[in-house]
Amino acid sequence: MEANYVQGTVIHIDRYGNLITNIDERTFKDVGRDRPFRIPLRASRMDVTRIHTSYSEVPSGERVWHCSTTWAS
Repeated sequence: MEANYVQGTVIHIDRYGNLITNIDERTFKDVGRDRPFRIPLRASRMDVTRIHTSYSEVPSGERVWHCSTTWAS
């Protein structure tokens, strides 16, 4: 982690295809400081540029970063 950059790793892919990373919400917010962001998804050649609080907020086909504290390994 640097002042303007966080690099994470996908640690799990659930049965719905959601990617679970090792980046927690606190780290993301501390580094992001409410600035615009981009999470590149290399395999799909798409980027995530928004945070949503629920999956129902996400338009069909859009990639999203969603922080959940309910997932456990």
